Amino acid sequence: MARNDGIDRTSVRNLAVSDKAVGNTQQHNEREKDSYRNPDIIPQRAAWNVHFKKPTASYTDLFAQLEADGTISTRGLKPDATHYCELVFDVNSAYFDNHGGYEFAKQFYEDKKKKSNKSGYPDEAIKTLARCFYPSMVEFFNSEEGQREYEEWLKEQEALQALPVAA
Repeated sequence: MARNDGIDRTSVRNLAVSDKAVGNTQQHNEREKDSYRNPDIIPQRAAWNVHFKKPTASYTDLFAQLEADGTISTRGLKPDATHYCELVFDVNSAYFDNHGGYEFAKQFYEDKKKKSNKSGYPDEAIKTLARCFYPSMVEFFNSEEGQREYEEWLKEQEALQALPVAA
């Protein structure tokens, strides 16, 4: 996210997406729309988007395939349960431009993807645990207590950002 103040930033957004809105989310993320209100979106640069896992079909088709393959299960979910969440990293492209451009960015994220699991446990075990814990985590985050703790965490982050940085 560029603010033209010389500071490189990355923001991360995790957002629940309703079943009705997932098609619009896909069109936006995959740059399938004809026009955008956000002036920072340059459709001609869509090929520069970096995916941790590039979609090979529509988001809803991929979800249905995961369910059909038994990779995920919606058994026991409430009728209004959230099926889709979006995790987007919005990166200040100046950082990557200053370090080698698109190829640097692509390699940066590939390296991060490879190094994400350093636990010694197999990726599949981590994914299985994540599938088990995720619904409880979302429920907690959406609760009053979860929102209160999140607000406290945000205040702590603001306080940390306000601390002077040693040169």
